[in-house]
Amino acid sequence: MERRLAELARSREFDRVHIEHLRAARLVHAVQGIPTVYGSVDCISLLFEQTLKRTPRWTSRLLAALDLARTRRYEAHLLTRYGRVVVTSRRDKEALESLARRYLPSSARPAPVTVVTNGVDLEYFRPQDGPRDGWMVVFTGRMSYHANVAGALCFAREVLPLVWAQDPGVQFWVVGRGPPEAARRLARDPRIQVTGTVEDMRPYLARAAVAVCPIPYAVGIQNKVLEAMAMGTPVVCTCAATEGLEARPGEGLLVAGTAGEFARQVLQVLEDPALAGHLGAAGRRYVEAHHDWGPSRDDWWRCTAARWGRGGPWG
Repeated sequence: MERRLAELARSREFDRVHIEHLRAARLVHAVQGIPTVYGSVDCISLLFEQTLKRTPRWTSRLLAALDLARTRRYEAHLLTRYGRVVVTSRRDKEALESLARRYLPSSARPAPVTVVTNGVDLEYFRPQDGPRDGWMVVFTGRMSYHANVAGALCFAREVLPLVWAQDPGVQFWVVGRGPPEAARRLARDPRIQVTGTVEDMRPYLARAAVAVCPIPYAVGIQNKVLEAMAMGTPVVCTCAATEGLEARPGEGLLVAGTAGEFARQVLQVLEDPALAGHLGAAGRRYVEAHHDWGPSRDDWWRCTAARWGRGGPWG
């Protein structure tokens, strides 16, 4: 890919190059002389920090600490290779800027970091006609991602027993590709469904009485929360899942700090149609006001369309 990108850069005139995510960031070397934007999305070091805190075995912690140290320095270095850097939340912006202060020499010229929030396709994710299943709780997302796996396991082991003690008919659906064996084993209980890959998340969100996001740690903005809110599905989530969101608890979503609180709030939504309707409508209004792709697209364009000279510290 690097060779092909270099060939394209030599053979055609480009105004900008946008390179997305840490895995591809090294490709900036292939586009010397062209202003480049790094779509970091999240600060990966911040994610590694949170993962390290939850790594139990000392050998795994040692390896994770080495990865974290290397990633911190690499992310700081990348700020000197690009003309602009884009992230999805203020927390990630502050984390990258902190890495620059910590690891770069005073003579360095790190790129400005701009927040462009994630958007939702409001036509695609929209409230659907039809009844909801009053016992269906859904958790959507890429289930090969460790934070999602941790969230699904925690919800099934710590929250669901408390819910079932009050309402044994509640069903938990884990919807998303790549669930590991630990997640698939949850389906041994007939009240838990682990789907794996599905063609379309919307039917599950449309049918569910409540969407949960029980992830214990996170960076950036959780698209799964935005998508559920856009479809008018009430959301109950952890504090970590609200990072980067301006939605207030009780207005579009409920936020839980403990397993007991999580269970109580899920049961509240299941048992109170008026509350569920209020949360669903408020969630839709929130994403319409704050996460429409139109304004996010315009913010990105303003960030990247400023005049830069060709060449410079970004390539």
